[in-house]
Amino acid sequence: MEVEVNEDKLKMEQDVKDDVEGKDDSGEMPEDAKLWKKVKSDPTDFDSWVRLASMLEQKDDYGNFRKCLKELLKEYPLCYGYWTKLCELEKRHNHPDRQLKACEEGIEAAKHCHEMWTYYCCMDFDAKDEMLVAETRRRFERAATNVGNDFQAHSFWNKYIAFETQNEEYRRVANIYQRILGIPLSLLDEYYKKYKEFASSRPLNDLLSESESKVFDPKSVEESEKQRSEIMARHEQVYLQTSQIKAAVDPFENHISRAYFHVKEVEDADISNWHSYLDYCEKWTKQAPHRFQPTTKVYERCLVACASYPEFWNRYANFVAAHESESKAREIFERATRIFTKRQPEAFLEYASFEEAAGAVDHARELYKHVLENVSPGLTEGIVNLANLERRQGNLKLALDILTKAMGQADDNNLASLTIFAAKFARNHLSDDEKAQAFFEEAVKKVSGDLSLWLAYISMETSKPKFGFNEVKELYERALGGSNLSEDDTVVLAAHYLEFAANNAKDIKFVRSVQSRFPNVSTLLVFSEKKGQDVSTAQTQAQQQQTVAQNPQAPQAAAHTTQPSTGTTADQTQTQNGYDQQTSEYYQTYGYGYQYPQGYDYNAWQQQYSAAQTAAQ
Repeated sequence: MEVEVNEDKLKMEQDVKDDVEGKDDSGEMPEDAKLWKKVKSDPTDFDSWVRLASMLEQKDDYGNFRKCLKELLKEYPLCYGYWTKLCELEKRHNHPDRQLKACEEGIEAAKHCHEMWTYYCCMDFDAKDEMLVAETRRRFERAATNVGNDFQAHSFWNKYIAFETQNEEYRRVANIYQRILGIPLSLLDEYYKKYKEFASSRPLNDLLSESESKVFDPKSVEESEKQRSEIMARHEQVYLQTSQIKAAVDPFENHISRAYFHVKEVEDADISNWHSYLDYCEKWTKQAPHRFQPTTKVYERCLVACASYPEFWNRYANFVAAHESESKAREIFERATRIFTKRQPEAFLEYASFEEAAGAVDHARELYKHVLENVSPGLTEGIVNLANLERRQGNLKLALDILTKAMGQADDNNLASLTIFAAKFARNHLSDDEKAQAFFEEAVKKVSGDLSLWLAYISMETSKPKFGFNEVKELYERALGGSNLSEDDTVVLAAHYLEFAANNAKDIKFVRSVQSRFPNVSTLLVFSEKKGQDVSTAQTQAQQQQTVAQNPQAPQAAAHTTQPSTGTTADQTQTQNGYDQQTSEYYQTYGYGYQYPQGYDYNAWQQQYSAAQTAAQ
């Protein structure tokens, strides 16, 4: 049998190859062959997969259609609609064993998809054979365990009730209703109404469990009805308690616009709603640890709709690690990185960090290398993380080698960030200022138009205990005179230069000479860029402030946008004592710790400078 299967597989693959490579009578490649070529070269081209599957389905080309579906589902295992197409294909071509196998593979791949489970349960829905009936019941019970708590699982429960009803297993029907009343389903109220109708119309024995029916022996109709009322009242209390839970989750559930998987991006509102829902569930779990399993069910539902979002996989794994075990968390990371986010670096990076924290340093190292070799070559975060791992292991030379090699291979987009980190590494961990400076010198030759690189280089120099004024001045002059900075970046760097000169020059004439070179630049731009304000907007405001500061008699229309007496904006007035801290944080971004003296009053300096400028005029 195994040999037959392998021969069939080889024949099918050869048929596909012939189809892809074949041409029609006109010498043109057939449309389906073109689509095969597309999906082979780019397995993430979902639209081409859909077109190919539709074309082969219309042809009723069993071999190629089956091959297409299986390959598509390897790439997109949560597309339950294509699992059902595969099952139906096997059924049409009289392959019941393959149909069952496809179903089993489908529920394993889409374990938390109630639609897939419902299809699986209904394969032999109308069977009368006792063994098939028992098997179908086992399937329903498996499904109830996996997806029965899904807020929208009513279609599954309706099928289960219909199955037991048609088999006249009314005690089982009662049991299903009673179980549903303890689940916060979207149609909970309707199920309660149906249960009341069912419980009022069926013989009392149908409402009792098998063990209860053996010991209960009513002596009269009144006693039977009293027992019925007690049973219904007991389940009413369950319903009322469940209704409270449902009311709490309704705001989250009702804002889930797409609960199924699709390659299209999930709406921002849905992303935010899922995070809020998970926040609520995690808080609930902390208060009541028995809520851990329901919370994992919400996570799994989230990861159907958001399967392509590493942030949710990372969050889920860390939640499970905190509440269950590292091994379970590792399984989640494996699912993410092998199937759903295998082309995205974020889950790999978090997995590597997790493994290092768990003591699995070798595996963490392998994950970082996999990212840099296969997932996202040259990724700055991956390089930095790998270097830091080696640093924490005491392998400083290896860490430096990793950074040096990466800078040699880096393109213009990430050379600056790598250089900044490598220089910081050389200075902080190797106490090698010369190497740090060499890194900067090499980089500014290649990407002289990168503002962040120049600022970091200058910040490193000014953070030295006794930095040379002329050396820093020369850096500013090189950056402003011979680099490829954009116009906006030139304005920002000029503002930094003016600030540096004002704070460090021994001669006011030098300060004024710098200002005269950049008459439309204000040091307020340094503050504005830290706040994330658009440079052109900040420049306009700075010019207006200078105009008002230099000419107090200027029209009030201009003054309405500024604080005329000091040239200080309203935002600055509110953060007079925050400027020093924010500027320090700006430089801390590069790791050099450039700081103003404690208590330094920027606004007082600006007032004095403006007054001196006015007096000079």
